Amino acid sequence: MREIGAPERMWATPKVLGEHGKSIWARLGPYLLECGVLTQLHKESFTVLCLCYDRLMQIAEEINNAPQASRVTIEDKRKSLKKQPALMAWKAALVDFRAYSESFGLTPEAMDKLEVKKLKELKPDEKDKSRYFK
Repeated sequence: MREIGAPERMWATPKVLGEHGKSIWARLGPYLLECGVLTQLHKESFTVLCLCYDRLMQIAEEINNAPQASRVTIEDKRKSLKKQPALMAWKAALVDFRAYSESFGLTPEAMDKLEVKKLKELKPDEKDKSRYFK
């Protein structure tokens, strides 16, 4: 079986990502690359992880900016209470983000299952992340 190589440096941030997605791309990408989790085959999946996080945070901001009384429930046209649609969308986005997080070893249990290099096991010169960015 052939080994799939890691990219020499972190890919450029996809234009499709919003503010929160770009943030997680820049923060986690180099670390996952250094640990050997990201290979040439993972660019699209990692992009989806960042999109999920971006959506999760956008919905959270929408909920937090809503008046206190409408954060969990809202009134429909008949004046009866129903669940806040944004809260239900947030829960769905959280499920997606958790699934992708686990696939990249971003939970304690998932990290234990992945065979990745720990940063402390790397040689001192391998810890220099600047080599991934131009």
